[in-house]
Amino acid sequence: MNSEGSIEIYMFWTLQFKNEVFNNFWPSRAGKGTQSKLIARRYNFKHISTGQLLRQEIEKETETGKIIRSVIENGEFVEDNLVMNIVKNEVCMDNGNFEGFILD
Repeated sequence: MNSEGSIEIYMFWTLQFKNEVFNNFWPSRAGKGTQSKLIARRYNFKHISTGQLLRQEIEKETETGKIIRSVIENGEFVEDNLVMNIVKNEVCMDNGNFEGFILD
């Protein structure tokens, strides 16, 4: 741990406890989800997988889920504002006693 209270973890992962900022820049299939779960468990953070949230929205067949399905089936990226709204809803509805959140 350095003087700013952050820990540098292999492959550009930074946890900054004072501001609860987490960066994860690993390539596909490098273990981001696995490491996110381990870190979340260790530090009492809620692990939020944006991919899982999008899949859940599609499975619920909501209007948002239908939009997401269409975008993905067309080989496009889901718009940032849509993803951010889904993440915001997940964070706001959280009932757990977590120290923070880690996004994957």
